[in-house]
Amino acid sequence: MIKAAREAKVHTSWLTPNQAYEDGLGKFVQKILGSEGGGKFLSAFLPFQQRIAMLAVTNSLAQVLLKIGSPGVPDFYQGTELWDLNFVDPDNRRPVDFGLRERLLESLTDTTVDELLEGWDDARIKLLITTRALHLRRELPQVFAGGDYLPLTAEISVAGNVIAFARSAGSDVVITVAPRLVSALAVEGRLFPLGGDCWKTSRVMLPEPLRGRTFRDVFTGAEIQPTVSSDEEWFFVGQLFERLPVALLRAL
Repeated sequence: MIKAAREAKVHTSWLTPNQAYEDGLGKFVQKILGSEGGGKFLSAFLPFQQRIAMLAVTNSLAQVLLKIGSPGVPDFYQGTELWDLNFVDPDNRRPVDFGLRERLLESLTDTTVDELLEGWDDARIKLLITTRALHLRRELPQVFAGGDYLPLTAEISVAGNVIAFARSAGSDVVITVAPRLVSALAVEGRLFPLGGDCWKTSRVMLPEPLRGRTFRDVFTGAEIQPTVSSDEEWFFVGQLFERLPVALLRAL
């Protein structure tokens, strides 16, 4: 807790430590986690922690996908292929268990995305998003290394939002869609912001150059057809986030 407080640099810091504040913080932590007050604190805190964990998983998957899909070179800190709950130096310099990552990577072929998301705590869902997106990037270097970037308009009808953009080179098109600011969508009985019941009529609009195409979700394998109406085409967000809270679409 002292390290976290110093890193935040709000009430204390490494260069100008506030000893009185740090002493008070230490006593507070000991009291709420001790035998006298620990039971009451944990019973009240755990529901909040579980909700925050769900939102953190969604944010992490979104960040990984945006990092890989955006223009530029994606930077991966060694060991962050799974959930990384370390502080900064020196905690994040611990040895990486590459054997574990190899075993988890091999297990992905025998598991559905639904099972991976349900068992999110083993981090294989993050590994799946990372590997499949990187494989597509390697397969289509003309798109990711030198292709065009086209931001897509999202019309959102709920208390959340998405980031959507296309990368293209010739007839090769890849669309990235990731959620943002979805805490209001994390309600009781819904672990992740998935499906039409969650996103209602929210949609991602397709400009003229992207219309008339069929897409395949790289993560789920599902073929996705845009909705067509007069001179417009779009994807419903709930359609894209039917099984996962992120989508990477490749034009067929």
